[in-house]
Amino acid sequence: ALLDEDYLTLVSVAARNEDHGQVHVWGRVDLDGLSVTGYDLGANSKDYAILLADGIGGRFTGEYRIQSRLSSFGEPVPHITGRARASEVFLESEFEEAVPGIPTIFDPTTRPLWTADLFVRAPGNIMVRNSVLDAEFEGEMQLTKSEEGFGGVGELDLRRGSYWVYNNQFRMIDGKLTFADPNDLRNVDLNVTAQTDVLGERIEVAVTGKPDTLVVTPTSESGLSQGEIFTMLSFRSGPQEGSVNSGRVLTSWATSLASRFSREMTRGLGNVGTLEIGADEDLPEIRYGNYFSNDLYLGFSQKIGQTDYLTKEQGPYQENLPIPDRQVRVEYRLRRFLVLESQAGTFRDGDRFFNVDLKYRIPY
Repeated sequence: ALLDEDYLTLVSVAARNEDHGQVHVWGRVDLDGLSVTGYDLGANSKDYAILLADGIGGRFTGEYRIQSRLSSFGEPVPHITGRARASEVFLESEFEEAVPGIPTIFDPTTRPLWTADLFVRAPGNIMVRNSVLDAEFEGEMQLTKSEEGFGGVGELDLRRGSYWVYNNQFRMIDGKLTFADPNDLRNVDLNVTAQTDVLGERIEVAVTGKPDTLVVTPTSESGLSQGEIFTMLSFRSGPQEGSVNSGRVLTSWATSLASRFSREMTRGLGNVGTLEIGADEDLPEIRYGNYFSNDLYLGFSQKIGQTDYLTKEQGPYQENLPIPDRQVRVEYRLRRFLVLESQAGTFRDGDRFFNVDLKYRIPY
């Protein structure tokens, strides 16, 4: 650093954080005695970990300019502009309106700690985790932080993930998050298509709209009504079974509690994969899965307890199939929409199975 009469020249200031992330800063700092009156700095980062707020952050490589700007109160505030490539982004915030009296990074403020106008590109590994979503996205966004709030404009496309409807886990097959509010990142439009199997019935849901006005449209292979589908999702009861008894209500409540507990526990453990505790075909089960790279996923499931040899109905025109007692699934992404999937496992009678599928996913 070089000190002049009324300014300080930073030749190079370097910092590191976990896993060898680096940032370098240089430029001019204006002084009035010992007080900083302004600054104009350049910076670059390489895989540098930045925590923007509780539950929001990532690792960024890019070039930036940091200038002092006066807030509405006349205080100098750093304003950051530039472009960055994110190798990892995590967003663990709920898509919901602000709670009165509890300020967040998204809310307007007259005294921002910093402001920004940044273009961020992420080819993958944007992890969105909250009470309804656990998914990976890719895309580009223009992020804005000002006195009006924290928002962004851009689109994130689904790579893979899960969506919860009535505490049933749906596997997302297509999805997009559209951000169009530069002042509130929570103001997002969801367009998600997901599938699950309940009592041998393949159910698909289309979820569209904003978080506070979501429209969930379910369909099934056999053409069940929406009321019949929601009954199956809520109580795991088929339409032919008539009224729902208290035992199924209790089972549904217990499954809901276990599902929420396992998701919260996974979030608390950090990025160690997805751990689930639930009931599948009325038999308790533990499921674990993790992405070991951007393209490789490994999942494992294990039934708990003793029961007779089970089968599940595949529909009116398909024969019943045995339910695996233990199952391992490997998924490898060959291209953006081309996936190689392999499953292996054992049934309760000791028989084993193995299958390989090549899947091409068409976005629409």
